[in-house]
Amino acid sequence: MASDRDKTQFGLTKENNAIILAIEEMSLFPNQAEAAKFAMAISIRSGAKPLPVQLSETKWNKGGFDPEGEIAETITALFPGTTTPYRAIEFFVNDGLERLGKVLASTGGLDLLTLMSSPDADLGTAETS
Repeated sequence: MASDRDKTQFGLTKENNAIILAIEEMSLFPNQAEAAKFAMAISIRSGAKPLPVQLSETKWNKGGFDPEGEIAETITALFPGTTTPYRAIEFFVNDGLERLGKVLASTGGLDLLTLMSSPDADLGTAETS
């Protein structure tokens, strides 16, 4: 269950906004929100734990990003005790984009299937500030 401290709007750091724009240019996803959800999955799959995000710029409203609340419910199921799922979502999106940005910088592209299916995919560790 979300607390009053949870966000209703969340977004990306300036650096991660540039990464999502680069991913958008690759036409891998129908829109930035879907790219952000993929990045969130990458972060969670990599074993990240939610932390606060500093200096993010508002990009999405929770009603547009997660209209049925299913993503927030998944976050609270995966991370028991989480009372601010949209703050956690903001972290996972930013962390995942930072990880994807590192892959993009080193390889020049993103192989989505490999990134999601290979436990050995080198996604490094990302620090979101």
